[in-house]
Amino acid sequence: MLYFCGSGDNLKAFSITNAQMSSTPASQSSEAFGYPGCVPTISANGQANGIVWIVDPAGILRAWDAANLASELYNSGQNAARDALGTAINFTVPTVANGKVYAGTQNSLGVYGLLSSGSAAIAISNAASGDATAVAPGSLVAIYGSGLAASTAIAASFPLPATLGGAAVAVNGIAARSATPHRSIFRSLSLLC
Repeated sequence: MLYFCGSGDNLKAFSITNAQMSSTPASQSSEAFGYPGCVPTISANGQANGIVWIVDPAGILRAWDAANLASELYNSGQNAARDALGTAINFTVPTVANGKVYAGTQNSLGVYGLLSSGSAAIAISNAASGDATAVAPGSLVAIYGSGLAASTAIAASFPLPATLGGAAVAVNGIAARSATPHRSIFRSLSLLC
């Protein structure tokens, strides 16, 4: 497929057969895009599950099923409070890498990825008493929740690392370190504050 998104036109997919592009689109989006159009990026799992990504000139990251552009899978305006992209730059190309989509704007870089499924709220308590109201500067605290780190990890030596299993904690902008190197931070993380 060849994907095209011109100014004032819909995103269109053209098939290619015997080195010739079809004269009519195989599918197209229901939305038309303003100036200057958009530049599509394709992501896929091998030859399956293709997704076409674009940055709409209106400042919305959009995704369609690559096999059928009539099927929009996602747009950052669906939950603007969480996903708003910002002011788009002409000819911005979304970049897909490591399971994330990156999109530049006039003043920021938007990074989109899968939401944690079923993650519970994070709880913080005094590590000695378990009392959530007894957390104070200089005390040991425990942080509980699911999905706190990208992987299960154990600190191998002292001094303890500021990042473990892909997770790091900062208190007032200062990196906090784990106080218990034998404990996996995937399930809980004890920290010195």
